Amino acid sequence: PSGGGGSKVSVTAANPPDAFQGEELDVIVSGSGFDQGSQVSYLVTGTTDASQVEVLSVQFISSTELKTRVRPKDAALPTEYDIQVQTSSGRKGKGTTLFLVKVTAPACTG
Repeated sequence: PSGGGGSKVSVTAANPPDAFQGEELDVIVSGSGFDQGSQVSYLVTGTTDASQVEVLSVQFISSTELKTRVRPKDAALPTEYDIQVQTSSGRKGKGTTLFLVKVTAPACTG
C-alpha cells in the first residue's frame, strides 16, 4: 500500500554489538529515519521484553545515527537482543539480533 507520511525507520547495526552483564557503555545505533527525540529499546529477541537492558540516555547524532548509553542488568539474559527505534512522530523500526549480552566472566582471584 502506498501513502505519504515521511521516511521509513530502519535499524541496521549496533557498535559495539555486545556488552557484558552489568557493564555500562555507549552503543552507536545505525539505520535511517531517526529524528531528534527518537527513543531506543533493547528487546529480548522475539519478544517485547525491554526490561533486561536499561537505556540510560539517547543522543541524536543524525538521521542515520543515535548514541545510546546502555547498561545490561547484572542478571540480564545472556542472549541476543533486537533494537527498536521509535521516532518522536511515533514511527518505529526494528533491527533483529543486533546486540548480544554476554555473561560476565567471574573475577580472577590470585
